Amino acid sequence: LEQFIPSHTCGPSDLEDSNIREQIARKLAPYHLAQLPLSHRKFDYFQYIDNCYELFYSVEGQRWFLETSRLAQIEPGWAKSADFRTEMDWIRQTEQNVPSRIVLSNNDMNRNNVLILDEPKPNGDRVMLIDYELSSANQRGLDLGHHFVMWLAEFGRKDGPRGHFISNLDY
Repeated sequence: LEQFIPSHTCGPSDLEDSNIREQIARKLAPYHLAQLPLSHRKFDYFQYIDNCYELFYSVEGQRWFLETSRLAQIEPGWAKSADFRTEMDWIRQTEQNVPSRIVLSNNDMNRNNVLILDEPKPNGDRVMLIDYELSSANQRGLDLGHHFVMWLAEFGRKDGPRGHFISNLDY
């Protein structure tokens, strides 16, 4: 569908524009307020991550990770030196102390799901969000956090995951 919308996928120079970043946040607000007849039980990311650990440490998972690292031209040793279990335990504990409303969440706010319109709408908006198939109930801050973490990982770091690696890890 997006091929028929005069636009381009949000890129690094677009994300440097504070007006574009503000429009992304403003587009998410009404989406988060939408009252749809869906389950309000949030997606259990911790269970998902636990399943990923099991896969990652399997023979098949290690093969996939090494091949993906080779394609992304990154050193795979960073993952073996990280203490993911301790980090996840900290996140689990911290999440319990952060009050956050459960809302309709996009759950896939990477820059490839943000179009920048060639011509602004009459109200000046140039941002269009797309790709809603992973939507479900989740904490309100998840979408913005995910969007800007993906931005940092893809554009801001020379020593971490980026490019092909990110697109393969994105759920």
